[in-house]
Amino acid sequence: MIFLDEPSHYWRETLPVGFLHTFGWLNALGNSSWLLLGSGVLCLVLLAQNTRKFGLRLRMALYSTFIYSAFLFYTVAVSGLLVIAIKWPLGRARPKLFDTMGAFHFDPLIFKAAYSSFPSGHATTVGATIVTLALIFPSWRGFIFATGFWVAISRVIWGAHYPSDAFTGVLLGATFSYYSARVLARRHIGFKLSAGGRLHRSLGVSSARQCRHVVGNMLKKPKNGQAPASSSVRDAVVQSTTPLRSRN
Repeated sequence: MIFLDEPSHYWRETLPVGFLHTFGWLNALGNSSWLLLGSGVLCLVLLAQNTRKFGLRLRMALYSTFIYSAFLFYTVAVSGLLVIAIKWPLGRARPKLFDTMGAFHFDPLIFKAAYSSFPSGHATTVGATIVTLALIFPSWRGFIFATGFWVAISRVIWGAHYPSDAFTGVLLGATFSYYSARVLARRHIGFKLSAGGRLHRSLGVSSARQCRHVVGNMLKKPKNGQAPASSSVRDAVVQSTTPLRSRN
């Protein structure tokens, strides 16, 4: 990637201004603030629930949602702190200083924003997020990875980082999330390891489908003041006691 750092600066200058602006909203997706706020608030809301009055399926759904939301918060937050601890002491000059500093100027321990290019914090968030979401929603992995690629590359197109900054950030965040999930899998929390050592979500496909169904019933609003004819909220919350069968 370092061989692309200098050419990427000249390539970016040839792009139309309108093309650059189209990547502005993708660039915003790499901001960790909305991920931390959303997952953190969701965890607090779930912790405030009195789950004793809920049925088994609903309790499982809320428990799984809490585990995965907390895991997303943890991976984004801790990988973000890790990248800060790396990038600020290294002091690599950002692309906006390319004309005077070049692509490989380092000023260690300067602790200035203009010298905090390597690795990319946004790309680290992207790496942590896409691996976390891919583990939670395995059927959406293609879309998740494709979106993550464009969000990470938007930092280069936007002129905030070099390709090596973005690549290293994604690798750092993805590696941290993956091995954090393996640690949880060994403790049977949210994830599991197959006989071949592959990492999987512990909630099976069938169980996940049933959890979505019971949560949907609970959130369903009655029409004209009447309770739904079938699968009422009370049935979903109080009377659901049948054990789930997870399909591995």
